[in-house]
Amino acid sequence: MRAMKRTVSVLLSLMLVLGMMAIGMSAVGAAGTNTITAKSTITSDASQTYTSDSKQVTVTYYFQSAKKLINAEGVLTYDPAVLKPAATTTEQSLVPYLRNITVNLGLSGGRITFNASDPQNPVDFTTKDVFLTITFDIIGTGDTTVNMDIDTITVTNTDGKTRAGDLDVVYDGVVDNTLFTADATVQVTPEEGLVAFSNFLDKYRSTLDGKVSLAYMFYKTPKGNFDPSTLSVKFSGPEELTDMNKTIPYTQLHSYSTSRYRHEYQMYSAMFSQPITCEILQNGKVIARETYSIEKYVLDNIGSANEKLATLYKALLNFGAKAQVQFNKFTDAPADRGIDYTMPLITANDIVLPSGVGTKPDLSAIGLNFYKESGSYLAATDLKVVYKVTDSTKFKNASVAVDGTATTMTNYNTAGTYKQVTVDTIASPLLDKVFEIQFKNGSTTVGTYKTSILAQLKSKLAEEPDNQFYMAVYWYNQAANDYFGL
Repeated sequence: MRAMKRTVSVLLSLMLVLGMMAIGMSAVGAAGTNTITAKSTITSDASQTYTSDSKQVTVTYYFQSAKKLINAEGVLTYDPAVLKPAATTTEQSLVPYLRNITVNLGLSGGRITFNASDPQNPVDFTTKDVFLTITFDIIGTGDTTVNMDIDTITVTNTDGKTRAGDLDVVYDGVVDNTLFTADATVQVTPEEGLVAFSNFLDKYRSTLDGKVSLAYMFYKTPKGNFDPSTLSVKFSGPEELTDMNKTIPYTQLHSYSTSRYRHEYQMYSAMFSQPITCEILQNGKVIARETYSIEKYVLDNIGSANEKLATLYKALLNFGAKAQVQFNKFTDAPADRGIDYTMPLITANDIVLPSGVGTKPDLSAIGLNFYKESGSYLAATDLKVVYKVTDSTKFKNASVAVDGTATTMTNYNTAGTYKQVTVDTIASPLLDKVFEIQFKNGSTTVGTYKTSILAQLKSKLAEEPDNQFYMAVYWYNQAANDYFGL
């Protein structure tokens, strides 16, 4: 039976599209307050009340198993008289971490079918994560149900490349709950006691060319007659980001246009999957709240992006995921878990540098000797070149410029016996740009050193040929070059 299941998964998906006719039924609830219940063949029920002030509801099903998932098929049903999938709903947003998916969002009668089968690339659910999630606009009233009916879930004991390791979590209506745990949540927006976040936020944007950030576009005049002078905005993300986690008076946000404020929440490369909670406070009391992430922004927008932007989005999340491994941060939530992307492998020999890059000039006339150089890839991409001071008297006459602009060499160590030149915040399309560092003795040029982040990647891959982080930085640069036309 398992052998057949792998070969007919697409056919089963078609059968789901044509044959599954169950719908989520609704009944009239008590006046004023109604209940939305999430049901499933693999979870206990979860419910949340809503009122006429409620605008949306998000139903999420979570899954966890010690084995990796290779196949899943099912149908989601709801009452179309009460609920309507939000306009942001896409195939990928519905099942964000499944692979090789087939989803039919266009069925009548309140049905959405889904199928995912990729035995060659098992999905890691060893840490509890989202299996399926959907946001509905609330367009009616009454108690109502959203139901996820699972036909098949298959996990594997091996790498997924042989059928011998296949294990059925769900098959033909039989559920083996010894192999997994699952639960559901229902979140109504606005939350009880809170107003809709959309009263304040117009839209999200992102910055991809330099420091990667999630950008908030706030209305200067909020909806709902809120007095901006009484408001403030609190941002809470990863605890390391002490400069980003702060509360700002609403009217002191950065003015972007005559009608909008813009705020940039910048993230380290290893943090793209981490949530950022934004709260609106009125006279110090929280009145609206929303949690989002750079990963979620990409998944919400990649479906409507042009080919070049979609490639950049994928390269960005791949870069973030590889950074998580490189720096051992948040590895339980890889940023690329929701995209279908296989990074090409490259070697140091594949990276060709312009003539003269890396040639070290003799700087003995100003008392310096080359020590090392490196790239930094956290909040932004920086380039650092370090020199040992061999003669402090000669060094007093030294000056440095980067691409013709004077700069200051800073201490690399506390004693100041090593000095560094830093080119900071290098934008993603410029990671292959050659920077010229010019050294002078008084007014006399004594040498020029040419280098780039790309040169650092080549050097690192020569030392660590299997390091996929440096490969990911390379492909991120290539995708940025293509998108930004550089």
